[in-house]
Amino acid sequence: KILRSVYMRTITHILPLISSSLLVAGDSEEIKIDGLKTSPDLDHALSLAKSKKKPILVVFQQEDCEWCELLVDKVLSNPEVQKELNKRFIVTFVDMNENYKLADEYKILGTPTEVFLDYEGNEIDRIQGYEREDKFMTKLKEI
Repeated sequence: KILRSVYMRTITHILPLISSSLLVAGDSEEIKIDGLKTSPDLDHALSLAKSKKKPILVVFQQEDCEWCELLVDKVLSNPEVQKELNKRFIVTFVDMNENYKLADEYKILGTPTEVFLDYEGNEIDRIQGYEREDKFMTKLKEI
C-alpha cells in the first residue's frame, strides 16, 4: 500500500508535467521526465532510434504492479542509470493493459519486463522482472 501511494503521488505530479511538456515542446523529439528522456510510444522510439543509431529500451509495465513501481522509483530514478540510458538508449514505456497487442507481440508474460531492441526493432535482450540498480547497469553496459 505504501508503494502504491508513492506511485500514485508520483503519477499525479508527473502527468501535469508531461502534458505541459508536450504543449511546450510541440515537435520535440524526446520528452524529459525527472531526468530520464523518454519517447511517447514505440513507433516514435523506433523512428528516433533509426535516426540516432541507438538501441531502444521498452519498459512493459501495468497499473498496480509493485515491482514496476520499484523499477521506476529505485532503478530508473537513479542518476547513474539515467545518465547511461540518456546517453546510449531511446527509452519508452508501454502499459501492458492498454497495449495488450504489443505485449502479446513481444510475448510479455509479466511485468515489469524490459525489452532491448536494436535501432531496427529486433530484440537484443530482455530482463524479466525487477533487477537492482547494479545488475540493471551491468545489463545496460553489455548492450
